[in-house]
Amino acid sequence: MRTPLASVLFLLRHIMKMKDTNIKMTPEVIKKFSLMERQVMLMQTFVDDLLDLQQIKNGVFKLVDGVFDPNEILDLICTIFAP
Repeated sequence: MRTPLASVLFLLRHIMKMKDTNIKMTPEVIKKFSLMERQVMLMQTFVDDLLDLQQIKNGVFKLVDGVFDPNEILDLICTIFAP
């Protein structure tokens, strides 16, 4: 689903890929874009959590049966809050 936050993430990731082309970006610019990407990801997870809470409140929340990998979650958290 395309949401405003997903669109922002797409744009930031597309811009970050430009560092691999002829367009030169300084390490400071790359760091700033990376920070923005992590903050938008954090905001997206917050909005998703709020939507899940609303579904729980309305009694329509459905659990998804799947494999939980704590290492993957910890890696995601580290990338969001990494300096």
